[in-house]
Amino acid sequence: MTNQNEQNEVPQCPQCGSTRQKKTTAAEHTIKFILGGLGLTGCGIWLLMFPIIGIPLIVIGAGAFLFGLISPFAGGTYECQDCKKLWSPKKSAK
Repeated sequence: MTNQNEQNEVPQCPQCGSTRQKKTTAAEHTIKFILGGLGLTGCGIWLLMFPIIGIPLIVIGAGAFLFGLISPFAGGTYECQDCKKLWSPKKSAK
């Protein structure tokens, strides 16, 4: 019974102690990085007429896309609604 209570307990912010949290999942991070990577790569392809701008955009976009593919393994994070601190629930476990 205590394990169930610990799982339902709202974590406190390590910085300010507030219990107002927003949990972001790994899926949200994945979607952001994959779409951002595709967008940067698309802009880079359009700007290949200026290679000094287009090539770095393609490289950064491809990197963001690849990072998005591996980010589901990173897990979710919490964001405090009062002080805006981000932390991982694994690091804040007692």
